[in-house]
Amino acid sequence: MKKTYTLIALLICSFAAAGQFNLSCKFLTYVEGGLVYDHPMDGRIVVTNEGPDIASGDTLVVGFIVSGTPNSLELEEGSYTIYETEEVFVSGTSLTIGSAMLEWPTIGGEIELCAAAFGVGLPSVPDFTGDTDSTDNTSCITYVIPDLMSNDDIGASNLKLSTIYTTTSELIIVTEGENSSPSANLSIINLNGQVVQAENIGLTAGTSIIALNNLITGIYIVTIRTQEAVITRKISIQ
Repeated sequence: MKKTYTLIALLICSFAAAGQFNLSCKFLTYVEGGLVYDHPMDGRIVVTNEGPDIASGDTLVVGFIVSGTPNSLELEEGSYTIYETEEVFVSGTSLTIGSAMLEWPTIGGEIELCAAAFGVGLPSVPDFTGDTDSTDNTSCITYVIPDLMSNDDIGASNLKLSTIYTTTSELIIVTEGENSSPSANLSIINLNGQVVQAENIGLTAGTSIIALNNLITGIYIVTIRTQEAVITRKISIQ
């Protein structure tokens, strides 16, 4: 039930609003407030019709808000994605829109990334005009853009990460380089973007051992932050 278009935000168009409506929006995979390192990331959003039925042929305006700037679901800055319904969007039902493998330019850095359902018709943007409850039209995460993740250098200490692995109860970090001890913040993050363990550690050349806090079986992201660098790795806990 979809026809999807990308629309430049400043373009004057003739799509009309469909009166009062009530949409909510969230990421399909990530929880509100999560810290996400996936690359490519799951760019799919879920739009739910919380209000009355929306007619076939109406247009839903959706997209991302990237650090306050509108983007289409294809990451075109200053644009929105227009989704044309090909059948009635029934009250209480949801649509999943976007790419499961969304590639970001490798520019590095952290951003606030919000999934957004602006409303029905272009008059709804950018302020959710016509939505009877605009408190749930966005859901935001912190996204670490790739390139920051690919660096193994820990920073001015000239340490370089060699490997990270786990035993049944410990996280093992092996580094190479000068035998200095930079302070680092270590976080272990589940695939929902939730920080499940955080430690302040000192890193030296050789092996550092961190006790794990009874984490359940699964895949996690380990991130190590010093003043000069951020390094991330996936680990598996059996």
